[in-house]
Amino acid sequence: MPALFKMKSVSDVLVANHDRTAFSTAHPKHLPLLASPVEVEGELNEQEKPIHRQRELRHTVHEGTQQYTPPGRHGGSSHASDELVLHHNHESSVIQLFFDLFFVANLTAFTSAHEINNPHALGTYIQFFFLLWGLWFQVAIFDVRFSNDSVFERLCKALQFGVMTGLAIVGPDFGAPNDPDGQGADVAVQALQSMALIFMALRLILACQYLVVIFWLRRYSKARRVLLVHAGTSFLTAMLFLGVSYTVNSNNVRVVSFAWYPIILFETLVCFGIASQVEFMNFKKTSIVERLGLLTLIILGEGVIGICDSISRVGIDHSFSSDVIGMIICAIVIIYFIWMLYYDQTETEHVGTFYQHIWMICHFPFHLAVLLTVEGISQFSVWRKVVDLILPYVNSMENYPSNIHGADLAVYFNNTIQALYSRFSGSTVEQPDLGAYFNVFSDPTTSLDQRIAAGYNITYAGIVFVCENFEIEPPESDSAGDTGPEQDFEGIYDSYIVVFIYFFVAAGLTLIFLALLFFLGRHERVRGDHLLMVVRVLVGLGLSFLALMALPSNLTGDIGSYISSAWMLPTVAICYALRML
Repeated sequence: MPALFKMKSVSDVLVANHDRTAFSTAHPKHLPLLASPVEVEGELNEQEKPIHRQRELRHTVHEGTQQYTPPGRHGGSSHASDELVLHHNHESSVIQLFFDLFFVANLTAFTSAHEINNPHALGTYIQFFFLLWGLWFQVAIFDVRFSNDSVFERLCKALQFGVMTGLAIVGPDFGAPNDPDGQGADVAVQALQSMALIFMALRLILACQYLVVIFWLRRYSKARRVLLVHAGTSFLTAMLFLGVSYTVNSNNVRVVSFAWYPIILFETLVCFGIASQVEFMNFKKTSIVERLGLLTLIILGEGVIGICDSISRVGIDHSFSSDVIGMIICAIVIIYFIWMLYYDQTETEHVGTFYQHIWMICHFPFHLAVLLTVEGISQFSVWRKVVDLILPYVNSMENYPSNIHGADLAVYFNNTIQALYSRFSGSTVEQPDLGAYFNVFSDPTTSLDQRIAAGYNITYAGIVFVCENFEIEPPESDSAGDTGPEQDFEGIYDSYIVVFIYFFVAAGLTLIFLALLFFLGRHERVRGDHLLMVVRVLVGLGLSFLALMALPSNLTGDIGSYISSAWMLPTVAICYALRML
């Protein structure tokens, strides 16, 4: 009986503890006005210390014979200590991940407004991604080292959300000054001015955050000097962006728009220079690996969204050929392989500072290559559907009955293209007026060359109509003014070649940077690692060199047949599968 009562007592205690825990979690979280980036171990009880030692990064910083531990997170008094304990969480906070969503929202807004279908659009996309990634990176490297939940930090994050929202508003106008007839320069100037002010605002927010960290470390002169350099760099870059905003005009917009790239490179080099020389400023034992990994996952998710959007466009007529199904399967396989190749080799826990910094910065070209790869995947999935639809139409136009001529041939061509139109009965795309070309066949005075040209234009008009139904349009630079079906077809074909080139280059570079990230992230390298990296780099170079097939001299014969075939995505999928071995 006593044991029974004792067991009941323990049960009551457990229930009471459970109720107390549930009650405590129901209350709103108490946030301090300011939170210190340091942790005073004396504030922890004996049960919390083991957990604290597992979760916090400990740095010892010496300056002569003096050592100092700044005040605790809740404003505790300073006291002598052998260690400066920095509060580095090993996991990214929810609000940091929320900021990453604004990153991908900006990327999605820009991509939807700028189709990558010509060299200028490709260059604009790379430039914008450089600016956006640089902005995200400056916020991330502060968060993983010094950010702690507080009223001030949440206010700063709210301001950063506003900055990213503003960038999403003006970002789609980026790159407008290169319009073929010079129009849009005023819009571009306003966009660049607004973007420069947005970048200035973000750097001022970061400068204020670094100043708050300096406040907590104010009695430690070495930390204060280092953080003052960081705050000063953020303030300096903010002023440089302000200067760009006031300097840019319609006459120098193309020159001044490149001024902020060295500015971003400068602040990045300052960051890595300090982190490589000052131990407590480096990124070891921080959540930077997880943060970059999560951004990689978000970018891959953007690719999945693009593929799903392509599938919805491909299924407009509710029919899927074996080629299209194969392309969709290969698209999913490629993204899955990228995920496995990246996350199965992420290991930077014990590598040196220099290798870790190179590993971090390599994520910019890696993320760019992944984005262009998944964009090319989405484009090819749609192109395959277009090719399947236009091949029977082209064959009918080219292999017309030899016993019909004149007006009868015009009727045949009209019936052929009308049959193509009937496959898009609910289409909102305007059908082209081809009456002038049909009249060429009815007029007995026209020459053979005129009839051949008219036949080609009718064929091109049908191809362009199908492409426009799948949201594939000729680049604006090629369709300015009054253009005919032939010019529109040439513009669309050039867009296809651009996609072909950047897809294979990006797919190869993705493989190369995956190999490089694997090599840099390895703590102990063996001879097999070097051989494996060389093989992976060679496969990546081979994929990139496939883009040379799109040279004008190679667009005929077997190479030309490959370019228009369904083997682009399977080729990359096979190479990535070999990389997995």
